[in-house]
Amino acid sequence: MGQLSGKITFDGRVAIVTGGGQGLGQAHSNLLASRGATVVVNDLPDNGTDLGISERANRAAAEIVAAGGKAIAIGGDVTSKEAMDSLIFQTLHQFGQIDILISNAGTASFIPFHQMTLEDFDRMLRIHMHGSFLLAHAAWPHMAKRRYGRIIMTSSSGMFGLENHAHYVAAKAGVFGLTRALSLEGRIAGIAVNAIMPVAYTPLTRQTAGTPTIGVDSAKAIATMASRAAGPELVSPFVAWLAHEGYLRWRQACSLC
Repeated sequence: MGQLSGKITFDGRVAIVTGGGQGLGQAHSNLLASRGATVVVNDLPDNGTDLGISERANRAAAEIVAAGGKAIAIGGDVTSKEAMDSLIFQTLHQFGQIDILISNAGTASFIPFHQMTLEDFDRMLRIHMHGSFLLAHAAWPHMAKRRYGRIIMTSSSGMFGLENHAHYVAAKAGVFGLTRALSLEGRIAGIAVNAIMPVAYTPLTRQTAGTPTIGVDSAKAIATMASRAAGPELVSPFVAWLAHEGYLRWRQACSLC
């Protein structure tokens, strides 16, 4: 296993990354695999159902293997309990353990509040909040039994307010609250739970950048990210630090400084 000094490694560790087929999730998967982890790349199935093949996940896993890493792809919709239970079951069946969960799957859309429907609002909550809950909930008993786990959820600084984005803001605030609650329960079970608030220019960012309802402030922020080439690979080292076995010892050492 990796040590506190020198290069951070994940030899012998198994990680699941949702939304791992592109953007932040793919960058996280690539970095963990390059440091020795076996990575299960999860992404949305292509057939529009809860379970099925995800070519995006397949491509991401194949790139890891081609680079000398260890990875498999498992398609599944994070909003489906059946799919997340299956993701955990398949991973345990194949590798016998789960050490790291990175709950990264997400989406975004800019809609003025007066035009937003309950369906728009509910969809955002299901993907971000329900998705984070279902993944962690399915793996929690296994991690608690082993008294080891690292869970990283993806919130956003947008939780503090973002124009034309009320559903996203509410969902990301919910993810942050869920993380805080689970971090307290996880201490007893040996599970470290954290949330990140990443800023990166990803395929999803590019997709939403041209939305007519994006708003002036959001458009300026995205333009700044693009100009600075703030790619997702700049976020992944922090995720790796939180996912490492030494994280709790590092945190304790920092609190004593």
